[in-house]
Amino acid sequence: MTTENTKDLLEGIGCCLDELEQEYLKIGIDHCKGLEDHSQLSAFLMLGIRSICLLRGMIHLCDPQFLDSYDSVRRSFIESWQLQFEFKLRDSTAKAQKWLERQPEWQADRKKLETAIKKLHGEEAGFTREWAV
Repeated sequence: MTTENTKDLLEGIGCCLDELEQEYLKIGIDHCKGLEDHSQLSAFLMLGIRSICLLRGMIHLCDPQFLDSYDSVRRSFIESWQLQFEFKLRDSTAKAQKWLERQPEWQADRKKLETAIKKLHGEEAGFTREWAV
């Protein structure tokens, strides 16, 4: 892939992230009192916005000179995405409340995620490599 193609791809990704972020914020304003209602949906949206911010950083860290930084941001993105996915599940209301109150319930229940993904797709998610560290 040429440098020009890479630049075009990254610009396209940026546009998609902008649109997704705007939708998360719009829903937060319209349905969650500006993300201040401490609901499960607010927690889900806030983690989505955090994930978008991390993805934006990852785009800029694709340069080989920054690969160590890229890996740290990538792991943060994965942790945010996993917790956001868990907050999407109906039985995660209490955990979302604890997270919003900054209680020590920030890490996703990985067994719950594996079960949900297997139920949806009929096979393991393949996250074991990420969780082994």
